[in-house]
Amino acid sequence: MAQELPGIVEDYKPLEAPLITTSVLTDPSMDLDWDYPAEGINSWMEKRYNDLVSDEILNQNGKNDNKILIGEADQSDELITSLQGHYNEFDISTNHFLVVDKDTFWNFNVFGDSVYKRSIELKSADPSKFGTKNEILREQRWFARYNQASIVNYAAQQEFVQRKSEMMDWVRERIYKNLDFLYQSIAQGELEIIKPKNKSSNYTFMKDNIFSMCMSNSKDSNQIKIWFSEIQICDRKEEYTNNYYCKKNGTLATLKAIFSPEVPLDLAVLCGCNVEELPDLLQVWRAHEERSSYNHNINRIDPMDWLPKNPWIKLNLNIVIHLSKRGYTQICKSHNAKPHRFWKEDNV
Repeated sequence: MAQELPGIVEDYKPLEAPLITTSVLTDPSMDLDWDYPAEGINSWMEKRYNDLVSDEILNQNGKNDNKILIGEADQSDELITSLQGHYNEFDISTNHFLVVDKDTFWNFNVFGDSVYKRSIELKSADPSKFGTKNEILREQRWFARYNQASIVNYAAQQEFVQRKSEMMDWVRERIYKNLDFLYQSIAQGELEIIKPKNKSSNYTFMKDNIFSMCMSNSKDSNQIKIWFSEIQICDRKEEYTNNYYCKKNGTLATLKAIFSPEVPLDLAVLCGCNVEELPDLLQVWRAHEERSSYNHNINRIDPMDWLPKNPWIKLNLNIVIHLSKRGYTQICKSHNAKPHRFWKEDNV
């Protein structure tokens, strides 16, 4: 029986792994580490926030391969006491974090999911792990890239919280200045924005006509998203009700004119400017999340392609102009167009 047991490996050498830096992670040769080439989906985030990623963040070590960063908002005296000194500390920009092994967090901390869900997860390389040199270095680079992507994602979400109102105010101001153009589109019954259609284009599956109309009381499931739009243009809204009053003549609105941008090109047209004139954060806005073509759960994919989430897709930039039937007719007449009385067709 003893002869059938695997022998003890004695001929091994400790590996002095090099320190990983961001320059290593941005080298084109990193593509060789992935099962599929990186798609660069979140390259704008990487460029914008990469200065916040320190070498210390990239090069985490420990037998537990998962660590979490706990932000200042959760660093209560009770939590710090419960951890019994089992943490490190460092700063990202002006934010101070506690670094805790995930197992330690669950063993010592009584605060549970609420704190954990707000934390940032990091990967750490186990210095006692066995393997070939290439295997160990490849895994070290993957952990570092994961950590880089985690911090980039954190920074993007933070800036979204800080600047969301600023971006919304900018859009509202430009939309109101461009109302005459939107009225013209309402009269014409469409706003077609031709987008390039090729395999590498983000616009491949986007619709060209971004205008539609419906009754104010429409229950169409396709209109659900506009109910939560932050850009509702009207004369006024009745308090504690869903009654809006017509932007054109102040009477009770019964129609909704809806503009549904999906990409920065759409938004720029609605705002009466070029894409380059949009604030930089709106130039990376999308109505739909852009996802990797590959499954990171079964393939080794660049973490920068799937871990960071573009926070700006949370902005609901659908534009809803509330009109009465008479107000709609006035708009059409002022642009020498015949009103499309679709509400009569719906009742046939």
